[in-house]
Amino acid sequence: MCRRRSKQDEKVLQSGLCVSGQTICGAIKRVRQLEDQCKSIIVNIGSVDIMKGRPLVQIEHDFRELINLMFKKGYTPILTTLAPLANFAHDKQVKTKLERFNQFIKKEGKFLVVMDIWACLVNERSHILFDCFQNEPRMVTGTSEPYVFWNKIGRQRVLQLIESKLEY
Repeated sequence: MCRRRSKQDEKVLQSGLCVSGQTICGAIKRVRQLEDQCKSIIVNIGSVDIMKGRPLVQIEHDFRELINLMFKKGYTPILTTLAPLANFAHDKQVKTKLERFNQFIKKEGKFLVVMDIWACLVNERSHILFDCFQNEPRMVTGTSEPYVFWNKIGRQRVLQLIESKLEY
């Protein structure tokens, strides 16, 4: 069951279990408290952990813990790779960490559905498609730096990917 809660003047946006600015540890806490009887959960998390500079080994550990918790609670995780962080395109370390984490997600999800969001927001040379992102960054709760969010074009590309992978 998805609940949507957002207000124009609030920094935190929420849809279902999704909360802008949430870390993997924050998602673990939310899933522990989850009482809804949904069958599956789309897992798109880790960007905030990367932006905060957490070590990749710790991010991977927390991600495994989240996925294992979902299985224990009877949910089927549907994994997504992380999208490029448009405002960190110049930062080679962040891009490399994102790419390595996305490889980890694909490897961990070899028996699950994995949607490659990264691939639908970059070109064939892995350069970010900036026309899929908003012009200005926005602050979200939980981060010290602003995000450049997907614009309408980017959201449509991601939604088309999700729709093509899920059965209705």
